[in-house]
Amino acid sequence: MVSSYWNELILKLPSPHFLQTYEWGYMKAKYGWEPLYLVWDEKKLSVINDQSSVPDECLAAALILKRQIVRNGFAARLSILYSPKGPLLDWSNESLRARVIKDLQSFAKKQGAIFLKIDPDVVLQHD
Repeated sequence: MVSSYWNELILKLPSPHFLQTYEWGYMKAKYGWEPLYLVWDEKKLSVINDQSSVPDECLAAALILKRQIVRNGFAARLSILYSPKGPLLDWSNESLRARVIKDLQSFAKKQGAIFLKIDPDVVLQHD
């Protein structure tokens, strides 16, 4: 993954945050977290590893930090997932919001996660 490319990509989305940058994922990798870079386009969710796998039009993105639970037996394959200040998307778009949440649930299940924590910067509007 090219750091400047990921950072440019998230800057085009609503409410980009330092905790969603490539550098944050790189730093957390030094402490046992695996950074995963997810991107949504019109058709699908993609986990990207390099610039060539990034869709032309990005509707949403998330840095997901994965940490394996170190245990013997059943729990040996479990993990926890965390998207600090993410995912990044237009939260006022109901269909996109529902799709991203549904995809994140499926992604977490495939990763063997016991939970996925998200904490996006969502501003509530008062009429």
